[in-house]
Amino acid sequence: MNDMKRYKFLVLALLIGALYVSCTEHEIALYDGAECINFHSSKIAYTFRDSDYVKGLEWVELAVVVEIQGDVKKSRDFCLTTEVNSSYTDKAHVEAEDKYTYTALDTITQSVTIRAERPEKVTTQEPWGVNIVFDVNNPLHRFAPGREDRRACKVEIHYKIRPDGWLSFFWGKYSDGKYLFMMDVLRKAYREIPLIGSVILAEREKVRTAYTEYLKTNPPLLDEDGGEIVFDRQ
Repeated sequence: MNDMKRYKFLVLALLIGALYVSCTEHEIALYDGAECINFHSSKIAYTFRDSDYVKGLEWVELAVVVEIQGDVKKSRDFCLTTEVNSSYTDKAHVEAEDKYTYTALDTITQSVTIRAERPEKVTTQEPWGVNIVFDVNNPLHRFAPGREDRRACKVEIHYKIRPDGWLSFFWGKYSDGKYLFMMDVLRKAYREIPLIGSVILAEREKVRTAYTEYLKTNPPLLDEDGGEIVFDRQ
């Protein structure tokens, strides 16, 4: 009987040891009772569209959900900052408030906002990105570091404007530069152009006239292949 108890104790000790090693290998800090704060998710993303361009929207507010760890009994301030993520070629421009205050003491999560800027150029496959992290070195930050695997949240920003149903036989070959110029002139997105013969013809003529004027003081606009854009069948 004593041998059986010793055997069970040994198995339990081995399981606890394996769990500790697993947490260490995955860089998950063992809870020590401190009042900590973590990110609730590992990534947030936003895609700027053609409708955003028409509205002149260059910044967007994004919700970030944080999660407390420990027995937090009163409101506490915390701070966010950015950190380069080497997996992205281009760094997203993200701004946070000077400080935030965790006040949702009846639950463990709270949503705050950050601001992200539209990329300088239209993205293709790869988004612009950056990490947001807790600014533990800021004297205004009043939480202890939390779990290592929740210390950062990736922010991915896409900028895609190509519309569905592009009429190449009418507008010519699609290019981002052409479409941006069209939106600048018409002040509307492609899907807002009525597919009515007289209307769409008038819209194209308006764009052509504007481009003729543009060329008087500017170099030609080029498509992705280096050719000059034209607003007609190609």
